Amino acid sequence: MRLALKLGQCDADHFLRKLSASQLLEWFRFAELEPFGARVEQMQTAGLRAQVANYLRKKGSEPFTAQDFVLGYKPQVQPKQMSVEELYRRFTGQS
Repeated sequence: MRLALKLGQCDADHFLRKLSASQLLEWFRFAELEPFGARVEQMQTAGLRAQVANYLRKKGSEPFTAQDFVLGYKPQVQPKQMSVEELYRRFTGQS
């Protein structure tokens, strides 16, 4: 759908029927070299927002990153490492 949309094709099924396997593979390779679409545009915008925010932030405060401005981004929470004893107590209900 994204490729059809990017190329101005309103009927994605018709577009895919016309596209050969080698052409599709070529598009996949091109997208690896030069990503395109909404996700890339969102990252570019987030980078610009981070630059403006860093320019305006207070001295000494933590700098912003592009990830701070990506819509729907949630930082990965690292699970706490537990010892074997802690795991045993947790799953057996012992304190």
